[in-house]
Amino acid sequence: MRSLFTGLFLFFCCFCFAQKHTIKFYLKDEATQPVENAVCKFIKDSKTIESISYTDSLGFSSTEIQKGDYLLSISLFGHILYETLVEIAQDTNLGTITVKSQTLLLDAVTITAKRKSYKEHDGKLVFDVQSLPITENVTAVDALAYTPLVTLTSSGVEVAGNTGEIRVNGIKQEKGSSLLSYLNAVPLSEIERIEVHQGRTADMDASIEGGYVNIVMKNPSGFTGAVQATFGFNGVEGNDRPLFSENLNVSTIYGKGGLSLFANVAIGQAEPKGLKSITTSQIEQLRQEQKQESHTSNIRRQNIDASYGLNYTKGKHAFGIEGSLYGNLNSKSQREIDIQTALKDVVSTSQVEINEVPKVFSNSLTANYFFTPQKGKNKLHWLANFITNNDETQQDYFLYQPTSSQHQEYIGNKANSTMFYTQLSYSHQIIKPFSINVGTKYATTHRKNTNIFEIKNQYKNEDFYKYRENITSAYGNAQLSLDKWFMTVGLRMEYTDLKSYNTDIQQRYIDWFPSAVVSYKANEKVSIRLNYSRSVFRPPFALLNNYSIKTSEQVFSVGNPLLKAQKTDNIGLSFIFGRHILNFGWAYTPSPITNYIYSVQDTLYMTNINGGKQTTFDVSHSFGGKLFPFWHLSSNIGLQYIYLPESSYKQRILQCYASLRNTFSIGKAINISLNGNYASPWIMNDRKVEDRFNIDASIRYAIPKYNLSFILSGKNLIARRRTSSVTSNKYVLYKSWSETAPCSVTFGISWNFSGGKKKDVNYSAPQDYNMDKYRL
Repeated sequence: MRSLFTGLFLFFCCFCFAQKHTIKFYLKDEATQPVENAVCKFIKDSKTIESISYTDSLGFSSTEIQKGDYLLSISLFGHILYETLVEIAQDTNLGTITVKSQTLLLDAVTITAKRKSYKEHDGKLVFDVQSLPITENVTAVDALAYTPLVTLTSSGVEVAGNTGEIRVNGIKQEKGSSLLSYLNAVPLSEIERIEVHQGRTADMDASIEGGYVNIVMKNPSGFTGAVQATFGFNGVEGNDRPLFSENLNVSTIYGKGGLSLFANVAIGQAEPKGLKSITTSQIEQLRQEQKQESHTSNIRRQNIDASYGLNYTKGKHAFGIEGSLYGNLNSKSQREIDIQTALKDVVSTSQVEINEVPKVFSNSLTANYFFTPQKGKNKLHWLANFITNNDETQQDYFLYQPTSSQHQEYIGNKANSTMFYTQLSYSHQIIKPFSINVGTKYATTHRKNTNIFEIKNQYKNEDFYKYRENITSAYGNAQLSLDKWFMTVGLRMEYTDLKSYNTDIQQRYIDWFPSAVVSYKANEKVSIRLNYSRSVFRPPFALLNNYSIKTSEQVFSVGNPLLKAQKTDNIGLSFIFGRHILNFGWAYTPSPITNYIYSVQDTLYMTNINGGKQTTFDVSHSFGGKLFPFWHLSSNIGLQYIYLPESSYKQRILQCYASLRNTFSIGKAINISLNGNYASPWIMNDRKVEDRFNIDASIRYAIPKYNLSFILSGKNLIARRRTSSVTSNKYVLYKSWSETAPCSVTFGISWNFSGGKKKDVNYSAPQDYNMDKYRL
């Protein structure tokens, strides 16, 4: 028995002695830029190399080594950059090690480490924001404009032309109208990198087709902030009165230890659009022709945005809470419309004056919690989000008809919506290359809408509807990463329960959404990625509601309670060749939602139905990088082909688009940007929208010593000022054009400030506690 205990004791001692500890650190130069491909050696007794590793594109290095005393030696191109003695007794984070400039003289030859703009890693495209041609006083919005495959829109983001979502440190952003203001307050200096995941995976809502964009932030130290002010000229009103806009944005970020805070407030005026429009319509069946010409003036759109948040990390626990507020102040517009109607050879004219007062208020509140035990092998994540939105529009109509008496109409629309969702996910690393992720989510949306129509002293009608939609989902996802290969496969289930409280509309259905991604990284410059997913478009309640909405005396728009959700299978194939990305896409929809027009006696009704089939093919090419030391080009060119074999209007549709973003650098202080966008006529079923074209330009002058930047920019300097559309079928012919691209000139000034920072601060990517997944 004594021998047994002795053996167990010796085994325990050997085990403890042989146990290895994880050592990690960041290597950066004096300008806080990562030093890539440096050789990191741990040397024992001045002769034995116990461990060797290399820094990645973020300057990060990690290795495992036994307990003991070592000499840490870091070299680049054979030259020693840094040496120090270290004692290893446990898992250790050495923080950030600062060395001299990574430009070295070797035998009278200068060798400079060259930054790579982007590369593929674990099925994601990792974009190095420090490779941008402009880095002084720029924000996340500027960085996203240069990110390959990404298009920033007023409502969110698109990935490879499809709807995507924005995440910050892996957390989905649900800030509604405040999203762009929030992103414009995030300075580039606080961003570690941007990750682009093309295609939907099982952990994402089935309504997302394109994928997601993840902005990975640094851990802040001290405080940083920015003040941005702009003054712009935005064209003229209908009465030739010039329109000016002023905007002010103040933001700050503070971090100390595991605590970080941020706040942002933006006040300003939105740019007006649609100053003049003309619409003509012909209803052949009713022998009716109508022409409307409108002029909009006295436009005021004053908005206020605010975002705030707190994040705290301690040990295995991380907690965060974020919120946003949005509202408009003193917003109004005035529109004058001249109408000429010919009905069965009887011509009448009228004038309408519309005074519109929109009121919008929305807010959101998000809370999240991470629990990560066992050195990052397991991870528990809880997230909850609550969003409210209140819209109210008041329109006063003063109608004048020469052949009849004058009268005044009032149209009011009040809408209130609330959305709450909560989700719980758990991930587990079974072995180092293989992990699983499972989760569940519950989302509920409630909306009330009231429409009021009143003819003063004659008639009043009020329509009201209220509904709720609950979506319960569960998913499972498996992921395998082996050297050059990365694979993930998953399945998502979503149960939809929609019910109207004051109509008989009710829909309940379960859908299954598979997804898969396979990528192969041949070398640092070449990689291939193949993804598949099934997505869904749920028709909004406005398309289901069977109320009739009057658009003219003989034309009504009506919902279809029998309309079903539209499901689409998507396949994407992308090739990365250095700075080039070639992307192919295929999508098939068996029952797309399409327009449908029918008549009852003298009245036409426009609605939507599920009908036919739709197949879409698209190909695009993206490029990002320097053509010359002074010229950076970011481009995206694409072609799309849509086949609708059962359409009664148009079966084959071909469309193209192109976007070029040129940045010219003059020294370190001046940057000139010249951007052009073109899109061929947009066609869908029986509607055609004229091609779009515009050129924007800006010049930026930076004074790094004082953290100041001055920006002069012009939008739509060369553009198609008017956009026209035509809707043609056997029932109606609509033609309209409107001013959608007024020329505008804006002058801005930006000042960044900071304090309380440490020169050698220990910061890392967001605490995922599994840093191997970030190794490039």
